Amino acid sequence: NGTLILITDGTNGYTFTISGSTFAVISDADYPDTMTTCSWLDGQFIVGGDGSDQFFISPTGTAWDALDFASAESNPDGIVRVFSDNGEVILFGENTTEYWGNIGAADFPFAAIKGSTQEFGLASRWSVCKFNSGIAALMKPRMGQVQVMFISGYVPKPISSQEIDFLINEYATVSD
Repeated sequence: NGTLILITDGTNGYTFTISGSTFAVISDADYPDTMTTCSWLDGQFIVGGDGSDQFFISPTGTAWDALDFASAESNPDGIVRVFSDNGEVILFGENTTEYWGNIGAADFPFAAIKGSTQEFGLASRWSVCKFNSGIAALMKPRMGQVQVMFISGYVPKPISSQEIDFLINEYATVSD
């Protein structure tokens, strides 16, 4: 958020205050401590990616409310990673990708963007990167092979060659 960095490791959440170079464990009992990924969008810290369908938000990063959460709705398949890009929260699941936007509601500011869900899941949690006004990641369809894909406007398009796809799919595991 410009003053505080949120870090999560799947066991604990941490904050780093930039101005004072202070590193601290999040001590709030409501922090969902099994989260593996985090992001920031529109004044909210966002955590998720523990394999459940839920993601949580906090405006401060240090104070958490156990009721400030939502669940992937269109085709819940376990959130692998939360990510933000172009003013939207992206919930990468095992088999689908779902987009949420800020609707400004007082109770929970984000809502699913209807019609944006794609039948491609995230094959590797740490492969997501902002790229050329979109996102590139190692993705997989529900019944297909893993491919490097570029996502722009909710539409994933393969950008890897058949030769690269073959090599990647020969690996014993691609999730790492």
